[in-house]
Amino acid sequence: LTAAGADRPAVKRALQRLGLEDRLDVDQAIELVRQTVLPAYRRALAAFPEAAEAALRWGLPLIVHNSAPSRQVVAELSEDPRIGIPAGLRLIAGHSNHDTFTVEEAINFARWLRERGALIDVSTFDAFGRRHTTDSPAHLLAMVREGVVDTLSTDYGGGAPDPMLVAIRELLVAGCCSLPQAVALATGNVARALPELARERGLIRRGAVADLIWVDAGDVACVRGVIIGGTVIRMNPDAASTRNAAEV
Repeated sequence: LTAAGADRPAVKRALQRLGLEDRLDVDQAIELVRQTVLPAYRRALAAFPEAAEAALRWGLPLIVHNSAPSRQVVAELSEDPRIGIPAGLRLIAGHSNHDTFTVEEAINFARWLRERGALIDVSTFDAFGRRHTTDSPAHLLAMVREGVVDTLSTDYGGGAPDPMLVAIRELLVAGCCSLPQAVALATGNVARALPELARERGLIRRGAVADLIWVDAGDVACVRGVIIGGTVIRMNPDAASTRNAAEV
């Protein structure tokens, strides 16, 4: 449901999945969202240009909510000569694998944004584990396979987001990218995209903070040990895979 209209079959499926079809019909559900969600949503979209102006003023990157409902505003920022990428805005399109897009829409819009200089972030959500908010990791896997992704994050995921290492493992299992490419999505690419956040982290290089983990060769989501600041904090030869943690 957006300000432009409602996908009635999708609303009906959502009501059925949530066990609410005997309490709300489709029209009631649509009206409830229109009254309680869309007013705040419109205000949020209206704030994008203000946030872009602030980001330009302070020389900072702007991470925006990227989804089908916000697509138009994100597209406008990518081309706005006053406050957009042409003006120097460092635009990061957050969770661009949002399932309000179809898989094809997500790939095509990500490619379009990257051509204009935006960075594309994708999120694990809870697509590999609980799947309360995201039914499938299909968007994430397809986008990485197509080479249109720069960074990997978690996002809220209904309060149970899947660990990034789980996503990295599944990207490798699905053959979407190489191990170095997958690791870079959650480390080096992030450091380069957000240098103000942690200048001495995210890359293995002289002078950087030696925060490292090592993982199982057969399951990269299984952490075997942790190093913080060059000091070994934990040795865990019998560590269990985070697959279990994601599915609890």
